[in-house]
Amino acid sequence: MENNKNYFFGFDYLRAGLCIFVVAWHNVIFGPPTVLNSSMIEHLSPTVADIIYFNILLLAVPTFFLTSIFLYVLLRQHRPANYFIDRIKRFASLLIFWSLTVSLYRYMMGWNLNDYFNGRLQTALTIVTGGRSVFYYFFSLIVLTGIAEAFFLFTRKIKRHKNFILWVSLAFSLIILIIAPRVLAQYKIAFDFWSPFNFIPYAFCAFIIADYSTSKHYNTITAVLFLLYLVFSVMDWMLIKYYIWDHYRGYIMPTYARISIPFGAMFLVLLCSRIARPPAKIISHLAQYSLGIYCFHTFISEDRLSKLFTFSSSQRLLNFLVQLGGSIILTAVFKRVIWLRNFV
Repeated sequence: MENNKNYFFGFDYLRAGLCIFVVAWHNVIFGPPTVLNSSMIEHLSPTVADIIYFNILLLAVPTFFLTSIFLYVLLRQHRPANYFIDRIKRFASLLIFWSLTVSLYRYMMGWNLNDYFNGRLQTALTIVTGGRSVFYYFFSLIVLTGIAEAFFLFTRKIKRHKNFILWVSLAFSLIILIIAPRVLAQYKIAFDFWSPFNFIPYAFCAFIIADYSTSKHYNTITAVLFLLYLVFSVMDWMLIKYYIWDHYRGYIMPTYARISIPFGAMFLVLLCSRIARPPAKIISHLAQYSLGIYCFHTFISEDRLSKLFTFSSSQRLLNFLVQLGGSIILTAVFKRVIWLRNFV
């Protein structure tokens, strides 16, 4: 469980692995996925790479969300109300800084950014998606923290039936996760990977993990979560044709709008919450650099990402190593500058 002044050593292992997962996914390091064309759906046989991508690597961002909200839930029980405001300010500053940075970078690279602010809808989209980049993470983190705070205040007042309300809320959010894409498609509204709807279940998952991390039934609960993750992961591939909707971008398998993902994230966070062994220094440093790696990797070789599917395996591996190594170096530089270190 917690140790060394409430520090979760297991989360160092988790963050170190997850930041590598993100970079690996964005570089399709195991080769192009096969779930790209709906015409293949009737005869689709997922490859090992498909399973690694959609059932392992894509756990990274949701697990980052769940870890953050889980820690917020634990700390909020002993912190004053202004702790919520402090967290929102923190995430808002990250959203603003990185959104402006990536927009400026793209402008300098010759991108046409006119569509980013062409009317209210496009401007709102740019804000929600963190400059139409991986920084959508910070906007969704603000939303999830708000939901977690509201649920915390609500359950503190009612006292009774807290667990029932929690599980009903989780079940409802999972139903929305499956139904929302098809409903929005009727109105020609895309349900993309950046949509905050993808991540609402994690606000409720965090409370469940906070309760079970100290439970005497920890081993049983962890095993059940792993089993649910496996069952729903198999169902992902068995029911893939039901995931298809006209206005989903990219893959015929949704990146995050799947029930298997929340259960996989819950399993990982609960498992790592009990690891008491401090990690090796290299893992600890990588964990400390995980935010910087997540933020910087999108800048490095961004102009080449559209060509990844045509790269050879050695080119993809090289691109991965350049992004990971370059991100680590840039993060180290930022951490040495007082006014920049808070952004990594």
